[in-house]
Amino acid sequence: MLRWCMVLIMMGLVIITGCLSEEQTPPKTPVTTISPISLTPTPPVTTPPQRVVLEGNRVILKDEQKNWELPIAAGRRVSVELVTDGAPVDLVILDASNYNMFSVAFSSRSGKLWDEYIVLRTGSTREKVEFKAPRSANYRIVIENADVIPGGAVTTRDVSVTIRVIALD
Repeated sequence: MLRWCMVLIMMGLVIITGCLSEEQTPPKTPVTTISPISLTPTPPVTTPPQRVVLEGNRVILKDEQKNWELPIAAGRRVSVELVTDGAPVDLVILDASNYNMFSVAFSSRSGKLWDEYIVLRTGSTREKVEFKAPRSANYRIVIENADVIPGGAVTTRDVSVTIRVIALD
């Protein structure tokens, strides 16, 4: 009988020890692979310098136009932003020779307006255009508030305009 008691006690110890050893063993964690960190620094992102060339508010009278001359080198990019008080206008960007032709036609209200333009946006109340100068020249940014350009804005009144011109590079 003593033997059986000893066997039972031993079995109890084995069971208790087994339980304790399972509780004390930490749970197995899955193995994760971590990729090596690159020690090569990433070069900073640089944006080309931007320079405000022209900025301001203007009132363009009914049947009139305002223009600004800008010398721009070939390949340079320029952004033109235009916002009106709600009345539509026409935005035209021309080189000097085409502006001269436009100016004569505008004054006489007849004739050929231009041989070629860089940008033409008609009937705009809010516009943002970017263009790249095809050649080095003096360019004219024209805001027209007259019924001269075919299919252009219909003029009804004086217009308050905010313009911003930025050299992008």
